[in-house]
Amino acid sequence: MHCCWCGEAAAARPCESCGHDPLLGGRYRLDARLGAGATGTTWRALDTATGATRLVKEVPLARLPDAKTRELVRREARVLEQLDHPAIPRGLGSYEVGEGRGRAFFFVREYVPGRTLAEEAAARRFSVDEILDVAGELLDILAWLHGLAPPVLHRDLKPANVVRDPDGRLHLIDFGAARDAVVDPDLGGSTVAGTFGYMAPEQFMGEADARTDLYGLGALLVALLTRREPRELVEGPRLDWRRHVAVSEPVADSLARLLDPDPDRRFPDARTAR
Repeated sequence: MHCCWCGEAAAARPCESCGHDPLLGGRYRLDARLGAGATGTTWRALDTATGATRLVKEVPLARLPDAKTRELVRREARVLEQLDHPAIPRGLGSYEVGEGRGRAFFFVREYVPGRTLAEEAAARRFSVDEILDVAGELLDILAWLHGLAPPVLHRDLKPANVVRDPDGRLHLIDFGAARDAVVDPDLGGSTVAGTFGYMAPEQFMGEADARTDLYGLGALLVALLTRREPRELVEGPRLDWRRHVAVSEPVADSLARLLDPDPDRRFPDARTAR
C-alpha cells in the first residue's frame, strides 16, 4: 500500500517513512495508481471496513492556483455524495491530509470496473445503432440529473467520462465540472468549466443550462462516430462534422439539433431529445 500522507510504500501502521497512519481516514488502503495528471492522482483503494474496491482521487492543494479552483475540486465530492442513481458512482466521503504545501484533498467514490467509451473508440468503430444506444442511455441519466431540484448539470460530457461496466451498462463519471443550475454563492458567480470541443458556446461565457449538456452529448456522439476529437472539427462557432460521418438524415438532423450553437434551437430537454 501507499501512505496517504507521504505517498511512499508502507508495509505497516504507522508508516515507516513518515510515522502517520497510511490508511486514508484510517480506513482506505491506497493500493495502486490508476492515473496521474497535472492536478492530481487517481488510486484504486481497498475499503478495509467492507472489503470493497473504491476509487480515490488525490489533489495536492498547492498545485491549484486559487481558492476558486480549490472549491471546484471540492465540489465533485459534494455533488457525488448527494446523488443516488445506479449509473452514477456514489461519493463516499472526502478528507484533507497533510500540512502546509504538502496538504492534499482526497475524495472517495464507488469504483466502476470496465472501459471508458474513449478506450473503446480507440480500439474499434461504433456502428450507428450503437451510437443510438449510447445516446438513449445517457439521455436517461441526463433527464434524471436535470429533473433534480435544483437541476444538476454535468458540463463535461465526453467519451472519457463514460464507463461501460462488464454487464454492458453505461456509467457517467467525473463530476468535477458539475454545478447546480442556480447561482453558486461559493464561487461568486458563473465559472467556465468543460473540455474544448465538447463545450457549448455559452459555456465560454460561464453560462449553462440543461441544453448545454445536450450539446456535450452531441459532441460525444460525433467523437465516437468519427474517432476524432471534436476540437479538430471546430470551425467558428460550429463543429464541422457532417462530411465526416455517414448516417441517415433523421440521425443527422438529431445530431444537428443537439449541436446547434444557439441553445434555443436545440432540444429543450433530455426527455424530448430521448
